Amino acid sequence: MQLKKFNGNISKTANFVGMERSALHRKLKGLGIPNEMQYRDMYSEQTGKDLSQDWEFYMIYSLFKVAAICQGILGRVRDGTAASKHAEERGMNVFPLSKGAWSIVESNF
Repeated sequence: MQLKKFNGNISKTANFVGMERSALHRKLKGLGIPNEMQYRDMYSEQTGKDLSQDWEFYMIYSLFKVAAICQGILGRVRDGTAASKHAEERGMNVFPLSKGAWSIVESNF
């Protein structure tokens, strides 16, 4: 749950829960939870599509896509048509998702 709170950032999650980063990595590995590259490789193996050359592009696209969905949720909150009591909280993810996507753009392109 905390890993989700920090958008998969192991360092921030480890700091929040009071663990060393390496200890958290070992814990996740022990639970059988794959890391980002393992997920990518599993997807590539299952689909036969090599994503490794354009991985940063796929990550940017995915983050901006989910951010756009969150922006739509915020629009429904603003208009009073949101269906969930959690809509505003979910919609507020637009900011960290966009920021995360843009940081990948800045560091890779």
